[in-house]
Amino acid sequence: MAIVLLLIVYAKEFKHLWQEPMLRYPFVIFDSDDWGVGPKDQTQALEELLSLFLSYQDRNHRHPRLALGLILVEPDKSRIEASQNEYYYKDLSDKAYTELVAVIKQGYKSHVFDLYLHGMEHYWPASLMHNLHLEEVQSWLFGKTSHVTEDLPSFLQSRWCDTSTLPSKPIPDAEIGKAVAQEQACFKRIFEQEPKVIVPPTFVWTEQVINAYLQKNINLFITPGRQFTGRTAEGGLISNGRTFYNGECDSSGACYLVRDIYFEPEKGHKAARVLDDIVDHTACGRPSLIEMHRLNFLQHKSHSLNELKKLLDIISQKLPETLYLTAEQLMGIYKSMDKQLLV
Repeated sequence: MAIVLLLIVYAKEFKHLWQEPMLRYPFVIFDSDDWGVGPKDQTQALEELLSLFLSYQDRNHRHPRLALGLILVEPDKSRIEASQNEYYYKDLSDKAYTELVAVIKQGYKSHVFDLYLHGMEHYWPASLMHNLHLEEVQSWLFGKTSHVTEDLPSFLQSRWCDTSTLPSKPIPDAEIGKAVAQEQACFKRIFEQEPKVIVPPTFVWTEQVINAYLQKNINLFITPGRQFTGRTAEGGLISNGRTFYNGECDSSGACYLVRDIYFEPEKGHKAARVLDDIVDHTACGRPSLIEMHRLNFLQHKSHSLNELKKLLDIISQKLPETLYLTAEQLMGIYKSMDKQLLV
């Protein structure tokens, strides 16, 4: 009876797992969000991460991949103050970020860093400005030398819904289209390439957002296996009930991968536990997309780097058949149904 109940309750999840093609080998991708504008010590952190990843290879002599979810702009607080609270921003082309952008490009050319578009901002600008009356927003915007969006109230960190008031409201289609075009142009200008992979901030996005990206020929979305479309009156996430499986491509042309392993050393996550997750995913023929965040390598850098090195060591020792690919390469395997790599 218990098994029957489980099948009923999780019918949708079992159906999606059944549809997901099974991989023949362990596949591991490290995803790390929130890089870009913000603290200046990111440069050294990324240099150390690049050095660490360059010291490992899979059996095909490929280095582990570290996908950077990039935020492109930050509020220009001096211009906002001078304008009496009209929104202005500055982006990663500002001279303050010259060294950071150079390291990111170096890591990309070294086939270690992959560049994901996380967002122009990690918030919807109108929502931020509407909430300037909040003391914590005032402090964040005007009282700090750098803008760490991780310090904003969580409901403001969602980009693709209007959280000026709660519960959130949809953003008009025309504004979404304009914002996506602006993101694409900014990303291309700074990194000299088109964005190809999207990681929606806080995994809140809508069909209108998907369509806007598709119109710009951007179609690969990193998901947690489900979709959120807004924020509740209490600021919590609103799910639309949609679920995703690895390699899924819908009729619109949008394709999806599932990132559902979490490795946040600053929160106490251990390498050995993550290895267990990788082993479990591999046993099910699933890839291991590992989520990390920038703060691990800023506030607790030494500890997090040591734990990450432990994880890379034990992957090399206990899972020597592990393959390191990009998200695009992994999606290519699913699309081509490569029999050498799929069961």
